[in-house]
Amino acid sequence: MLSISQKESILRKAGVAIPRFPTRRPPPPQRFDDDGTRYAEAERMADDELKQAVARWKEDIESLYETHIRRRVEATIQTVKSHAIGDRGG
Repeated sequence: MLSISQKESILRKAGVAIPRFPTRRPPPPQRFDDDGTRYAEAERMADDELKQAVARWKEDIESLYETHIRRRVEATIQTVKSHAIGDRGG
């Protein structure tokens, strides 16, 4: 089975527009609250958002890859059919 990275590479080489890989939202410029406590919740939220965005990105790549393969199979079938018809007629 191909990895997401391999599927993305195949799609790029085929000229398919690939969505940008998500990046993590920058943490707050101030890492500590006025009382000295860390902005741990903001950091966790940014991490969770990134995980969700990456999961959606992977789903998008899977969907694009499936569509790409389906189109290639359909094109191959059409080519085979047209050759078979041409062979009978000649």
